[in-house]
Amino acid sequence: MKIVYKHYKPNQGLEEVRAKIYTKATGLPANAEQIRIQAEGRDPKLMRFAFTKEGKPLAYISASGGDYEPWSIGMGYPWALPGCPKEVQEKLFEDLFGYLKRQKKIQEIGTNVTYESKIHKEQIRFFLEKGFIEKERFFVSDHDIDVKEAAKWKMTKDIKSLRGRKATQKDRDALIDICLADPQSRSAFPNRDAWVSYFDDRVLKAGHAVMVFKGNKLVAASAPLRYKPDGVFLTGKGERTIMRFTAIRPGYTHAWKRLLIEVAKECVAAKWTDIPLRVRWGFSTSSYAAPALMSKDSEFKEVSVILAYTKK
Repeated sequence: MKIVYKHYKPNQGLEEVRAKIYTKATGLPANAEQIRIQAEGRDPKLMRFAFTKEGKPLAYISASGGDYEPWSIGMGYPWALPGCPKEVQEKLFEDLFGYLKRQKKIQEIGTNVTYESKIHKEQIRFFLEKGFIEKERFFVSDHDIDVKEAAKWKMTKDIKSLRGRKATQKDRDALIDICLADPQSRSAFPNRDAWVSYFDDRVLKAGHAVMVFKGNKLVAASAPLRYKPDGVFLTGKGERTIMRFTAIRPGYTHAWKRLLIEVAKECVAAKWTDIPLRVRWGFSTSSYAAPALMSKDSEFKEVSVILAYTKK
């Protein structure tokens, strides 16, 4: 079989190809538009595809990193459709892995394996055989909140002085600034241009973003989004409202509660009271004892593992 290998190029339908392959291989949904946004401004060699000479998609692999942690990058599994030769997957991986190792600034290459993937055991085995080692495991706790109740929560002393309002298109740059200021959200996209596309084409276009201020300083922001379970951002059964992004300015962690109230108010205003607001929080740990000692009735569920390769 003659194989044609390609690097990513925009406007060629490769986002849809990637989404199709990923969904078939993992059993999880993928969003082509999200892939397009994340690919903007990124080195095209970080996303690679394999096709037959007739143009039939076979497999792909990708890597992603951000400006804020140039020493580290994440790479995925060589996802493939049924019937793809194993040697094609191996070549995709080895070519990208070799390319990343040749980049002097990159010292660590990581991969995040979600247990919701139907082949997660195969993925873990594959990366361990390639010299990756376990770095961290993630545990999460999900909570469903009645938005009608949350919208009426009492303003405690620590958040009473804060004020909230809806965001408009004029607030786009301020929203990007706070996302980039938050260490937990800044790496969601590779650069500012991708953030601009995210807010212009999705968040602000939908019209539900909210902001929280301390005086004239923006200290927190988010936006509610009705969402169906995808096994990644939302697990379980039944539609929920989620906070599609959350950004908190360092030093103002207490503003999160006020932000949640403002999100709940927006849900009520949008008449999204038929479903709860799903809030997820959790932690990661490198302790090998955590999985063994976590009780079966704990509110926390182990959801993924990060494996990493450190350059010598």
